[in-house]
Amino acid sequence: MIGIKEFLFGYFYIEATPEKIAAVYDLLLNLGIGARRMKNGRLAVREKHRKILMESLSSLNVCASETLGLPHYIRQNRKRYGIFAALLLCAFLMIFTGGRVWDIRIQGVTSDEQKDIITALDAQGLSAGVAFRSLDFSKIENSLQKSCPNVAWVNIHRRGTVVYVNVIGAQAEQMPGTPAIGNLVADEDCVIVEISPDSGVSCVEVGDTVRKGDLLISAVHPDGTFSGASGTVLGRVSGEIRGHACREETKTVTEKIKNVEVTLNFFDFSLNIFKNYRNLPNGYDIIENERQLRFFGRISLPVSVTLRTAYIHHEETVHFSDAEAIRLAGVRLRSSLSELLSKGELESLRTEGAWTEDGYVFFAYYVQIRNVAELKPIHTAQKIKGAFYGREISDDKIQRGYLCAFRRV
Repeated sequence: MIGIKEFLFGYFYIEATPEKIAAVYDLLLNLGIGARRMKNGRLAVREKHRKILMESLSSLNVCASETLGLPHYIRQNRKRYGIFAALLLCAFLMIFTGGRVWDIRIQGVTSDEQKDIITALDAQGLSAGVAFRSLDFSKIENSLQKSCPNVAWVNIHRRGTVVYVNVIGAQAEQMPGTPAIGNLVADEDCVIVEISPDSGVSCVEVGDTVRKGDLLISAVHPDGTFSGASGTVLGRVSGEIRGHACREETKTVTEKIKNVEVTLNFFDFSLNIFKNYRNLPNGYDIIENERQLRFFGRISLPVSVTLRTAYIHHEETVHFSDAEAIRLAGVRLRSSLSELLSKGELESLRTEGAWTEDGYVFFAYYVQIRNVAELKPIHTAQKIKGAFYGREISDDKIQRGYLCAFRRV
């Protein structure tokens, strides 16, 4: 295999018969000239050694080929100006793009947070197409932490033409907030199964039947002090869910009309390749899709294609057979059951099915144990009228932590 130096500076082949190959080796060894042996038995020698070897090779009656490699290619195609123009353009693009940001990759945060960080980086001057010599990574790191409160630590470094932004997000405890303080009330009718208050005073017992809005854990203690209510209250809830499917339903269908615009983006430059918005029906929508070009499917290139496509939405009537309606109703019931199971533990479940005038419906009757406590905040900035001897508690006492007992939250 020809080396890079041989290709760039030129080389030639020495073709010798088996009887004379030993003499050629001795000649090269005595002159201190290196050669590469090819699979076909020929020897590849750098072009700069031709003058030294030609006289000796002629005396041995050994042939040497013409000059090969890049010099030979240039001499052979010296009148093909387009090839050299393309090579010069490629060299210019390599020099131009080698010192610029091709891609920005953010690691350590969610996709939603990445969008905020990209916006903040762009405001600091870091975006695709910017020259590396104009960037101060230390300054950008400090500015990013100030502009993004959810960023606790950030490191920006370069690898080739890609900028990597490693981020550690701020923990919830690092961003303190004022939690809501209030009473826990029932968010639905149920029978109390278990009550576990973390703070506050329990107002119900196991086995009590409560209705939606009844007080479960009070934030007010019997001595009038106020601490807030928290904890878990499990209740036995009964109810039903259903999955219904009609024999005839209307659904919205999205239909592609045509591609109306294609734009080629290179760094901060855009080139409109195709554009045609004619003969589009009323009510169409344009959906934009940007595709980043990748080398071998892995390396991002600073080139992207923006494709804008016109779509139209229209309603279509779908007819179902009896079997299809039953199957669709079952699918919708299972979807509702999946949501129900995430709320707590099922004690019992009974299903029924029946035909209606327009289709089929599945009923699921359930009994479930789940958390029924809902926090109702207390606004202590206002005067609260209570039943503590019919008196009204002033703001200064509220701020010191004294409250009266409530008749109703």
